[in-house]
Amino acid sequence: MQNDKASGVFNLRIRNVTLADDAEFQCQVGPYHYHKPIRAHARLIVIAPPSSVEIVGHMPNDKIEIRENTPLTLECVVRNSRPAAQIEWYRGRVPLKIG
Repeated sequence: MQNDKASGVFNLRIRNVTLADDAEFQCQVGPYHYHKPIRAHARLIVIAPPSSVEIVGHMPNDKIEIRENTPLTLECVVRNSRPAAQIEWYRGRVPLKIG
């Protein structure tokens, strides 16, 4: 915290913001004698790119072999993205329509 009591300015500085800092913050004055405390609120929303993306159970660039007419499910997991990542699947360079 940094402050200048003479001017009534009090600053909260967060260095190296992380996803754990995503929260509501509040500054408060008082209570004083019979007066209730006065508060001001601010919501900190931390935006972060994904830390990783993987196809579950497979190493990057794995070759997956499967017999014809056999069903296959591939699960893609994106970690620590905020807001949530929008995932798209491609066959080669062509986007697949899901749904």
